[in-house]
Amino acid sequence: MNRVKNLRLEKLIYIGLFVALGAIIGFTILSNEIQNEEKEDEKLDLVIPESRVAYLKLYFSNSEGEIVAVERSTTREDVATFLVEEYMKGPNTLEPEKGYSNSLFYDKGELDNCGNDDERFFNLSLENQVATIDFCGNSIVISESVEKELDKTLTQFSTIDEVIIKY
Repeated sequence: MNRVKNLRLEKLIYIGLFVALGAIIGFTILSNEIQNEEKEDEKLDLVIPESRVAYLKLYFSNSEGEIVAVERSTTREDVATFLVEEYMKGPNTLEPEKGYSNSLFYDKGELDNCGNDDERFFNLSLENQVATIDFCGNSIVISESVEKELDKTLTQFSTIDEVIIKY
């Protein structure tokens, strides 16, 4: 009889621990979501100090057509260029499962590297708080959703108020 009571007590203790652990995890997730919502309107610095990891937002569309943020991190100093490169790569392997996509269509074989030493198919310039993305080549399709996603991605920085896309 005592053994049965002890087993029941152990089960109750385990259940209590799981409930408490679930509450802690739920609170942590909710707290992080609230912090992310508060940071939504916060503008970031465009220049990241050397060797510091920057956690940045990259925007894609979801299956309902809403623009949603995903996170990317880098230690690069050219964070705006990094984000445009990441946008051109598209969602990572897990993000399509959530319905995330970008609407940028291009034939990599038809793009040129804009005279760059690397394989970057665009030039990015910043003047008077206007970022200009100049895609090189003939076979790129820029839709309204691409413009909105790139605009939201780059205007998260305090030094960018407007984005112009050329192609």
